[in-house]
Amino acid sequence: MPKKIISVVSGKGGVGKSTLAVNIATLLAKAGASTVLIDADIYNPCVFFHLGLSPQSAGLQELLAGESTLDEVLPIHPASGLRCVSSSISPYGKIRFERLKKVVDMLEYEFIIIDCPPGFSELIKEAVAVSTSVFVMMTPDMPSCTAALKLVSFMRNHGRGGRLPNMVYFLNRVTNAPYEIHPREVEGLFTARLGAVIPEDPNVPKSISAKTPLVLFSPYCPFSRALVDFTEIMLRDRDSKFDISKPAKYTPAIFVDEMGREAEPAKREGLLARIARFLRDLFT
Repeated sequence: MPKKIISVVSGKGGVGKSTLAVNIATLLAKAGASTVLIDADIYNPCVFFHLGLSPQSAGLQELLAGESTLDEVLPIHPASGLRCVSSSISPYGKIRFERLKKVVDMLEYEFIIIDCPPGFSELIKEAVAVSTSVFVMMTPDMPSCTAALKLVSFMRNHGRGGRLPNMVYFLNRVTNAPYEIHPREVEGLFTARLGAVIPEDPNVPKSISAKTPLVLFSPYCPFSRALVDFTEIMLRDRDSKFDISKPAKYTPAIFVDEMGREAEPAKREGLLARIARFLRDLFT
């Protein structure tokens, strides 16, 4: 079975990128899929907080430098069976990001989830180059969506042959407030279906405080339900060539009417929609 290497990225910090990576990886592991999570956010590692693991004195930085082995940096999360390569808490010096491919090649797992740092960096370029899919996390506001669009443009310009892996977009912390960018507008901005529309959920900070992935801390909360639906697609198609950039059979609940039918796209052309069209034309 071929590896599915998924980089989780965001144009800016604070949008829930690491929360997405940790919880999808946890769901996959709990379902019995061999899964490893790489905390590649070497500037602000936080995966061990989410999982309740002890901070590591050796991690991805030392692995990339050839100073540690996989056995030394690959703890297991007892509640889920998830393996995790954390970034160490030691100060980082010069890091050879080009060795990331070698690390990924050494990992014999079905799903390899890479939690990347936010924004644009050499590490993002290397992670995208080895990935079969990229998950882009954003929130329904203009700064976040603009940053995500710029990131996609950056990845396209610095990718292999100008091509991108399968792209899946996630909209997080949705409250349906009138000032938010509507999910349909986000889909128009990226010319792609959203993989999941994730509601604002007060259980997220509670689970981080409890050092437990949210899908285990509160498995039936809105955030968990949204990720469970999407993860089921990943597991259902695991034995075939899986194009998760086109979850055509998946309809986010926010787009379903009271009869269970897919709702029509919002027919409005407000200020945010016009700005979204302008940004799409600018960066694509």
